[in-house]
Amino acid sequence: MAPNIRKLAERIARQDDEKAFRQLFEHFYPGLNDFAFYFVKTKANAEEVVTDVFVKVWQNRKKLTSIVNVKAYLFTITKREALNYIRNNKLNERLFIQIDDQMKFISKNPEHEYLTNELLLIISNSINNLPEKCRLVFRLVKENGLKYKEVASMLDITEKAVEMHISKALKRIKRSLDTYQDKKDPVNIPKIVARLILLFLLV
Repeated sequence: MAPNIRKLAERIARQDDEKAFRQLFEHFYPGLNDFAFYFVKTKANAEEVVTDVFVKVWQNRKKLTSIVNVKAYLFTITKREALNYIRNNKLNERLFIQIDDQMKFISKNPEHEYLTNELLLIISNSINNLPEKCRLVFRLVKENGLKYKEVASMLDITEKAVEMHISKALKRIKRSLDTYQDKKDPVNIPKIVARLILLFLLV
């Protein structure tokens, strides 16, 4: 039997009722976890996001009396926290792993492996230095695998705006890689690797 969410919220807000809070947590956690997973793509990340959501709910529990729809409130917070998680964390290792897999056939000796790692670091720095909205869009599309339409709906922007952000990010990455290549021997491996990485990112 589903709990009376309104009564739980009142008990939490007015009485600091930890038992009621646990009931609220247990009732909504599975759905919020699945919802967060849609954004952050790993179980561990989703769990971290939802845990942070409930920490904030408890810290701001007095506000629950003014919340008309607690379910909508929790899902809204979860979406915001998931996007913040993507925005604030370093480059997702998933993208690096995918690129690294593509590069393994080139990195056949320590020098090549070192140069490839250098290029990956350049990409990471380029992405981290993008304007905030551009960085978030890039991560949602390229790291989380979301479609332009999904990202547009999620961020309340047009698909054209998503396309422009991705184009801007890729141009920034390409400029960083070009600068790096100019410092190296033009026939050295970095130029080959850089081109392959850019081809991978364009997919």
